[in-house]
Amino acid sequence: MYASLHPFTHRAPQAPELGTGGPPSGHVVLRSADGLLDLVLALWRTEEQARSAVSGLGYVVVDSHEGVAAAEPPSHAMVLWFDGPRSAAQASADQLAITRIAPAVREVPGVCRAWVLRADDLGYVTVSLVTSADVPAAIERAAMSTELLPGEDAALLTGPDRVAVLSVESGDLTGLHTTDATPAGAR
Repeated sequence: MYASLHPFTHRAPQAPELGTGGPPSGHVVLRSADGLLDLVLALWRTEEQARSAVSGLGYVVVDSHEGVAAAEPPSHAMVLWFDGPRSAAQASADQLAITRIAPAVREVPGVCRAWVLRADDLGYVTVSLVTSADVPAAIERAAMSTELLPGEDAALLTGPDRVAVLSVESGDLTGLHTTDATPAGAR
């Protein structure tokens, strides 16, 4: 699975406008309170579709999971940016940390779904859809309560470069299925 993030101002692009290879398999429109950080997250089945994304930043989905609130509609999203370029050692440490943190996040009440998106420069973005603006704080507590795995180097684990809690304005994730949680693979 692949993804693209589309910043916009004023009017969100509609699904058919997101790529020239057809509409995405799913998308969600995220709005900031001040209108300065509005995004559309589009999810694509193939790399070709993702590369056809118009004015979006492309990613490989390296992890995806449903949370305990998967059946509930999301009202907010927590987005974390870990900017690249990142070294191979950092990327390896990031992947190990994801392995440790994802099970804890999955069990947080109010988590609907989450994705980890890897960029070509090994930077990544996490997007968690949640049921209220209070859930991101619970996600942070759950992530910080996990113990490092054997082989994890705390020196390589930097915090996010940016964090945003955005409102979910609209979206359509009905084209995604549980099998879509299978990542495309790390680059």
